[in-house]
Amino acid sequence: MLRRPIVTDADRAWAMAQMPSWCQRGDGCGADGELVDDGGWLDGDEAAPADVGKPSWSQFVAEEIEKFECYYRDQQWSDREWSSMWRKGWWPKVSPRKRFPKSAPREFQPFFRKGTAEYRRALGVATPEEKRMWLRFGVAQFKPDDERLKIVAGDAA
Repeated sequence: MLRRPIVTDADRAWAMAQMPSWCQRGDGCGADGELVDDGGWLDGDEAAPADVGKPSWSQFVAEEIEKFECYYRDQQWSDREWSSMWRKGWWPKVSPRKRFPKSAPREFQPFFRKGTAEYRRALGVATPEEKRMWLRFGVAQFKPDDERLKIVAGDAA
């Protein structure tokens, strides 16, 4: 049977399991940012409490589900196709680092300056486009998970 896009509980739980260590689970109620009755006057002079702590992963997942379902609202797929699209199509493009830039830990981007042995090895494994850019700026930079780093660092022959 075909129906509008729905992220199942299993797919939601799968997304929740992807939570990075710098986030917190949250209560999942989606009430973040709403007024909470603390017994005080709403028009009082006290400043609103600052948002303290780690970002809510539950809220992030709920926001992404809402975006997903809104984007694909006119599509008709089976449950299996929806699940596959959520896990393999939508979720890999989600970036909690972009959503919470101040909370995400800084990611080290390995780089090597012109004149070093590592820079020369980097030029040897560079794509033509990378090589042009690195020669122009005098710095070779990689992503932390780049397999070529082993060669550049001299760990592999």
